[in-house]
Amino acid sequence: MRKTVNTNIASLPFILDENAYEELRTYLDDIESRLLGDKVSQMANIERRIANMFDGRLSEEQQVVDLNMVADAKTMIGSPETFGEVCSSVATPTEEVVAAGAKEPEIVEEEVVVSHYDYPTLLYRSRTEYIIAGVCGGLATYTNLPVKRLRILFVVLTAVGLLTLFAYLLLWYFVPIEPQKLSESSDDNSVNSKI
Repeated sequence: MRKTVNTNIASLPFILDENAYEELRTYLDDIESRLLGDKVSQMANIERRIANMFDGRLSEEQQVVDLNMVADAKTMIGSPETFGEVCSSVATPTEEVVAAGAKEPEIVEEEVVVSHYDYPTLLYRSRTEYIIAGVCGGLATYTNLPVKRLRILFVVLTAVGLLTLFAYLLLWYFVPIEPQKLSESSDDNSVNSKI
């Protein structure tokens, strides 16, 4: 018999195996220690992706998140090293001089540029931005490009050669439709407008 932990991931309740919970908590803490800028929104985006993955894998037969599901989520998100170096509070030479009793030097603040767009890491066909199948709308959301430009590009390239039409049909077949939960939250923050 194993212990389980009830927890919320992106405001969705989950039951995790105790080992899976510790593994996921350590993984998320490691990622959070590497993020720069607005950590709250970045971590919310990562947790939302993990919650969607877990929600899609749980069934009547398996209602507890185990180590295998956490390992799959870690594979999809990526290793913590991909998020950058650990932001630590290591004493700099100027801090050591100040600690030794010297006069404090002037501090120059550096401006950090942070993107306000949370790039999705999974490609979905859009439920809201569609004319035929939502492929251009999904690509527009994924790449943060205007949906009109992508549609015009697809039409022009299809007129030039049928390879683009074949690529569109392949994307239509292989790219999954956006999950209902993601499309509801993106209705409020829609970047692209419908044609």
